Amino acid sequence: MDSRNECRICALCLLTPEHGAEGGATAVLERVGLLSHRERDVLLLLSGGPSNRDISQALCISERTAKAHVSSILSKLAVKSRLQACLIACAYHAQNCPKGQ
Repeated sequence: MDSRNECRICALCLLTPEHGAEGGATAVLERVGLLSHRERDVLLLLSGGPSNRDISQALCISERTAKAHVSSILSKLAVKSRLQACLIACAYHAQNCPKGQ
């Protein structure tokens, strides 16, 4: 296969309009400001790829509430998958980590 035609998936690719993220990576990261404090907590947990059950246990909330938070996050960030939300969480953390890690 010709490498120029090969589709490579990377974090930035998954945050493009072609993959369901409205406005691209920069626009999506700006929309993190629309999230409530609790939704940001859930978003940061998503960077580890947990299930709704894992999120509910970590935050001492019901699994149904965790699911509602995840749905709200996907809607507010205008992305279609948990994977995209996970990538946003990683990028957001990288931008806002006081240690720069």
